[in-house]
Amino acid sequence: MNDLLNRLVKKNIPETKLGTVASYIPALDKARKDALGIYIIDNEGNEYFSGDYE
Repeated sequence: MNDLLNRLVKKNIPETKLGTVASYIPALDKARKDALGIYIIDNEGNEYFSGDYE
């Protein structure tokens, strides 16, 4: 699963340059514009993550 998530993040990082962050939310206005992360917890409690998930 982590390999799949790593590929998805790597493939989609360029897409972060196309959008804008909601500046009306103060915390998001301070966020890195190119941050992209995935974090998944399944029903058994297994954790899967990639990229800027923290």
